[in-house]
Order: sequence, then C-alpha cells, then structure tokens
Amino acid sequence: MKFSKTISLLTFLLLIIFMFNSCEKSDPEDEEPQQEEDNNTLTDNRDGNQYKWIKIGTQTWMAENLAYLPSVNPPSEESGTDPRYYVYGYNGSSVTEAKAADNYNKYGVLYNWPAASAACPTGWHLPTDEEWKALEMYLGMSQEEADKTRYRGTDEGSRLAGNSSLWDSGNLKNNAAFGTSGFTALPGGFYYSGATSGVGRYGKWWSNGISSTRAMDRSLYYTGPQIGRGDASLKEYGYSVRCIKD
Repeated sequence: MKFSKTISLLTFLLLIIFMFNSCEKSDPEDEEPQQEEDNNTLTDNRDGNQYKWIKIGTQTWMAENLAYLPSVNPPSEESGTDPRYYVYGYNGSSVTEAKAADNYNKYGVLYNWPAASAACPTGWHLPTDEEWKALEMYLGMSQEEADKTRYRGTDEGSRLAGNSSLWDSGNLKNNAAFGTSGFTALPGGFYYSGATSGVGRYGKWWSNGISSTRAMDRSLYYTGPQIGRGDASLKEYGYSVRCIKD
C-alpha cells in the first residue's frame, strides 16, 4: 500500500513537470518572424505587427515601412548615439498614444540610425548600400548611375513608390512607371533638428553607416522620378526603415 502511494506521488510529480515544460515559451525577441508564403506576409513576433513582403529579383523586401516601436521620443529628444524612435507629428512619449496616431498607421516609425541598425526582426536586416544598389540596378539603373550620389537614374524612383493618394502631385507619381515594382515606398517624411517634416513630399530610408557620425540613405521626392543616394546623413536624423531578408 505504501509502495503504491509512492508510485502515485511520483507519477503526479512527473505530470506536473511535463505540463510546466510544455507551457514554457521562448523569448519572443529570439523567435523568427512567422512568414506566410501563400499571402506574402510576415508577422513580427515582438509586437504582432504584420507586414507584406515582395520578391524583387533575388531579394526579398518588406513592402511596408517598419513600425516596430518599443518606446517613443518627443522631437526634443535627439541623439546620434542612443536609439530614438519618432512618430511623425507626435510630440509625446506614450507608445499607446503614438500607435493610435494616423501617421503611425500610414507610415510607420522614423528611426535615428542607432535605432534603425537594430530595429529589423530576426531573419531580416537593415539593407546595405550594395543591397540598395542591387535593387536599383534590377529596376533598370546602370552601375555607373548607381555609384553616384544625389538623385540618379531615370524612372526607378517612380517604380519604387506606391499609394499615389499619399504622394503630393508631381513627376514622381505622374510617371507611367509609378508603383510597378510593388515595393510601395511611401512619403513618410523625416526627423531633423527637433522637428518632423516632409510628409507627402519626401520618403527617406536608412542604409548602412560609413563613419562614426554619418550613414548612407535613400530618398524619393515628389517632384522627380529618380532615387536619391546620400552619404552625409547625420545619425541623429530620423528616417523610415525597410528591412530585407537575410
């Protein structure tokens, strides 16, 4: 009888241990995003945000601006060394309020470079300058043009852009190539010197850094169909992020 009770107790303890281990979950920060091949979407396990993605040539890009927002900073809080997260036109520090803002839901987040460099989910990364060039050349830009700075190419910027209702009227969206790549670049504006500016006219995205204080970027402007490549962006500026798959 005593032996039978001991066996029952051990069985009970083993059942409890099994149930505990079954319920144990890994840290969402370390989990791969759930990528759904059938409808070209992925879910960021850190916050549940879902993004469209698209294959262009040999690359797989997010087809929406990143909206990961672990915290939010008012425009007065600027830094080129510590992560900063801005939502266009929002001046507070409440993530809940910032996520309810119309500009957050349209354009995502503006990141300074320290934030941008670590913002993409596991399995994705901030595109390098060479990866941006590969995209531009796939869309028709020559190597010679891709290597230049400022606005280059012909209609590649119009090909990258999308959602004409958000862009101000100009040669970018009036070009026949507008929206043909499926990348859907949006005019989310930028953060600069304590203020956000340019929504509807500018789209700016981070690339890799080139020094301790400067980083590369890409930009679209509503008046022209080309793509801008800058090499003098200070890392305290706030730009959008498009992640590319590893």
